[in-house]
Amino acid sequence: MNGEELELLKEFYRESFELLEVFESNLVSVLNEGPSSEKINAIFRAIHTIKGVSSMLKLDDIAEFTHILENHLDDIRKNKFPLTNDFIGELLICEDHLAKSIQWVMEHQNVHLPKDFQEMGQEILDSVNQCVKKLNPQKTECQPEKLNLSSNNNFIICFTCQGITLSERIDPYFLLQ
Repeated sequence: MNGEELELLKEFYRESFELLEVFESNLVSVLNEGPSSEKINAIFRAIHTIKGVSSMLKLDDIAEFTHILENHLDDIRKNKFPLTNDFIGELLICEDHLAKSIQWVMEHQNVHLPKDFQEMGQEILDSVNQCVKKLNPQKTECQPEKLNLSSNNNFIICFTCQGITLSERIDPYFLLQ
């Protein structure tokens, strides 16, 4: 890692921990006082920012993890399912994993997390996805095994056809053209 990359990493580290503090404090506030759009938006923005900066810095493991969280938090913002105490518990586990992952990256100055961190992250996301399925049984899962965010040549497209689309014999491939 060159000097400029290290400085960017240090700034990411500092900013991420500030954002994780905002994330946690708003989750605790929701537990104590109930949800509000302001709190939910703050929770979403914290993860959204960490995802964006980690992707820019090629911290793909962190970007992939936060990408999934961001999608679920966006669904909460859109009132597709509620921010329940159980889901807040899952999010606090995610926060802990993110903090440890970011700390590891900083200490080792390595953009790739070790296999045990990756496996733990996947287990945590599996638990989060199970919680989401209970809260929103209609939600279809769009989670490839491994998102390759570092490649600009790959696209992952996930959409759900409403019943009428297929009953009217509209070819889903047509929607992608």
